[in-house]
Amino acid sequence: TNITASVDTPVSGGTGVRYVCDGWTGSGSVPATGLTNSVNFTIDQDSSITWSWQTEYELTVSVSSGAAGSVTKSPDATWYQSLSSVQITASPNSGYMFVDWSGDISGSTNPYDVIMDGPKSITANFAVVCTLTVNSAVGSPSPSVGTHDYASGTNLTAEVGTPVPWETGKQYRCTGWDGTGSVPASGSTNSVNFTITADSSITWNWVVQYELTASVSPVGSGTVSASPSGPWYDAGTVVTLTCLLYTSDAADELDGV
Repeated sequence: TNITASVDTPVSGGTGVRYVCDGWTGSGSVPATGLTNSVNFTIDQDSSITWSWQTEYELTVSVSSGAAGSVTKSPDATWYQSLSSVQITASPNSGYMFVDWSGDISGSTNPYDVIMDGPKSITANFAVVCTLTVNSAVGSPSPSVGTHDYASGTNLTAEVGTPVPWETGKQYRCTGWDGTGSVPASGSTNSVNFTITADSSITWNWVVQYELTASVSPVGSGTVSASPSGPWYDAGTVVTLTCLLYTSDAADELDGV
């Protein structure tokens, strides 16, 4: 008898799972092996055929906003063999930046190698790009001087170390900042926290300080006090020096400049 043995493929195994026939093994009148889901033979002895199956999982990718970017898969398919590796890459459109992955994976690694150990649904999240411009005549602010791109909604702390040594007897003291966009308009500290939602800028402001050193000669003959106390003063500050002279019998206060 001439026989055609076949099997339907693929076969659903539930949501995101299917089984695909990848051939058979045979004995007797059935050819020993094959890679299709159908085989024709003439039976003239006791025989057997065993169908072989591969498990495949569905990979679905999407983006958080259709206008924000796209995701590519390599190799590009919908169904993948169990435990195979698929590289997905998020590509932002102009004015957007990739933030992270959500769904069945997480993190911001891009490209990302997905191991298909089950059905996967993955979303690439993008956000509008906001630029922060940092200006500072001296010091090493954080973020550094220049332009920096951030995802809209990012919480930032901008700060700068103060004072900044410059040369002997001279340094710079931060007096605060001026801001635009998401940065508060002004402040008098060396640190500011804000959430960036628009193109913004921060300019750190500085004042020159000079060191005042006062001493007496000969040593031990008296003391010198300064008002306001120092030793560092903003340029233009008026400082009053008061000298206390020691004598063998009493101490006389002498005003000086």
